[in-house]
Amino acid sequence: YVLFGVIGESTTALFLPVVAASVVFPVVYYLAIRAAPGVSWTQAGLASLLLFLMPQFNLFTLHAPEPDGLFVVLLAGVLYGYFRVMFKQDIGRRLIGGFGVMAGLAVLTRPEGIVYTGPLVATAVVRYRRRALALVGPYVASISIWSVISLSQFGKPWFTGYTPSAYALSHYV
Repeated sequence: YVLFGVIGESTTALFLPVVAASVVFPVVYYLAIRAAPGVSWTQAGLASLLLFLMPQFNLFTLHAPEPDGLFVVLLAGVLYGYFRVMFKQDIGRRLIGGFGVMAGLAVLTRPEGIVYTGPLVATAVVRYRRRALALVGPYVASISIWSVISLSQFGKPWFTGYTPSAYALSHYV
């Protein structure tokens, strides 16, 4: 809806997030796989290329006019942050906070986002107990902002049932 307000109600506004997700996904996925321990740049590049060229993934996820493309880009970003946080020795608060924000945005994009990001955030919190607030703070804050908006607009802090994806963050992009 935001793009409809800026660009106008057009096909361009409808498909701009789809095109953006299609362009950004291979790069973010490459970075995520490359951040995993023991993976070479060749392996990461091939994995990214193969997934990007897979017809089912390309047609039904990246090129669908739904929040799925944005969701997989955010999940790839969460995976990148997770690998960096878990396997890098000298991590800073910006990296931990960025991981938390990316995970929170993934939760807001699709209703099953918390199922994918929750265990990753929990294992990172267990590993870095002293810096848990730097990780959990942005994660909870990004989710809480939506909960406050949802509570003021719809009378519920979080939607349950079949319709939550209709009110997800990506619905307004």
